[in-house]
Amino acid sequence: MSRTCKKCGGTVKVEDQFCMHCGMPLEKEEPVREHSAREEKQDDHKAEVLTMWDYLLMLILMAIPVVNFIVCILWIISSNGNPNRRNFAKAWMIVAVVGTILSGLLAFGAFQFIVMDHPVNIHEHIEYSIPEEQFIDNFLTELDEV
Repeated sequence: MSRTCKKCGGTVKVEDQFCMHCGMPLEKEEPVREHSAREEKQDDHKAEVLTMWDYLLMLILMAIPVVNFIVCILWIISSNGNPNRRNFAKAWMIVAVVGTILSGLLAFGAFQFIVMDHPVNIHEHIEYSIPEEQFIDNFLTELDEV
């Protein structure tokens, strides 16, 4: 790769410190650094640091049923909100969903344990209004009539 001298316009190598044609000292060129889209986005949007009171307010809002899900979803979908608050909302939503699923499974398991531990004998709880022999006799007579 080469560059040009500013005094005489001659071509010199990048690593040269003096022009080979006129002897003029060459200025060092800073290598051009290409910014990625992610770096530019980070430079454009510097997030303010959340204070202790911000976190306290967020935790209080997360303790209110139904409101917590609505606020959490709003924080997650907001494009211009604080990214720290957005990440907190995402983490809280994951914990809430996993906790709800585990609670449901545990409740279902406890219910099944209780039911299986105390089986119900259906014959003990049914009261027959007609004695069994009379029921069978009535049934057989009805069949004969048909």
